[in-house]
Amino acid sequence: MEFFPNSDRESAEQYYKEHPALDTSFKDTFLSKEEVQSTLKAFNLDVAKFWYLLLYIYDAVEDVCTRAHSHEPSQIDKVNELSEKLAAATKVTLEHNDRKSYETEDEFTLSVLKASVDFYIKTYNDVLETSENREECNARLEELGLNGAFKSWRVLNNDAKVSLEKSHKTRVFTAMFQDFLEDKVHDRDFVRRSREKISTDKLLLISRLTHIVGLQGKDYYEQYMDNGNPNRKLSNLLSRYRKEPLPSMIGTIYSGGL
Repeated sequence: MEFFPNSDRESAEQYYKEHPALDTSFKDTFLSKEEVQSTLKAFNLDVAKFWYLLLYIYDAVEDVCTRAHSHEPSQIDKVNELSEKLAAATKVTLEHNDRKSYETEDEFTLSVLKASVDFYIKTYNDVLETSENREECNARLEELGLNGAFKSWRVLNNDAKVSLEKSHKTRVFTAMFQDFLEDKVHDRDFVRRSREKISTDKLLLISRLTHIVGLQGKDYYEQYMDNGNPNRKLSNLLSRYRKEPLPSMIGTIYSGGL
């Protein structure tokens, strides 16, 4: 099965052609930060290879948060949204040519609408799951009047760009590095033998990287605040934004989604 529909593949090819040169302006800063270099060595991470990881993640974040084409909602997205709204609705209003043509708050009528949409979705999913091949699936959907009902892919909108503030970029940047560092364990002997105090706090390492690439200020780099307390600026930012959804992004360009 092809990953992109034809229209999306053409958009992706154009996207790559327009992609700007990689920003490597922070390389010297990265290599000169002894605290970061020592931490990487404590985790037995190759500095040269880690540089390319940093470059990749920073570039990916810029792509999905600043330079990316946005996605139009798919038909599945639209029907799922309708189902969610109906589930909580206490009144439904219909319009025709911008004029209200129907309105109801009747509980039984609303329950019929909700059940109808849910049955529609369930029937469609059952056909997908039980069909032996695409031809059989299409034939059964056509018999039910559901042929072409849902398109699962999202169409790229070339005119609208995704642009997020730095706090949201930092969330994506942090999530990618947390995934990479999740199974990494520091070398206790190396830390004990080191003449310098090495922080093995992975979140602090990521926090320092956000400053190096220019996402956050110098206060994200320091290990301790002015009052002597541990630096929790990154964790506080993540906590503040954790329930706020990110806009749709062109996640299919990088790793099938972020």
